[in-house]
Amino acid sequence: MFALLSGEGSFAQDFRAIVGRLCMCLLDTQLRSLACDTLLVFHQKQYIDQWGPPDDKMKTFWEISSLVSVAVATQIIDMEVVRLWINCGKL
Repeated sequence: MFALLSGEGSFAQDFRAIVGRLCMCLLDTQLRSLACDTLLVFHQKQYIDQWGPPDDKMKTFWEISSLVSVAVATQIIDMEVVRLWINCGKL
């Protein structure tokens, strides 16, 4: 499934790196939609089961999903701050 792995480190580390880069793409207006769609696919159950080793699934899930949650929340807050700043300038 995940062909972008570096061959160095563990699968979970490589997958975290991929997800981290996808989260960075949320900042780019041209890539945001594709990054969101990809993150949604990765969060489907059949893929979550592949995020890490069977004995460490819960830890890997929380590490990766927390990274995504913080990135999405930051993006929403940043967009709201910009919207408020633009609206204040119109007063």
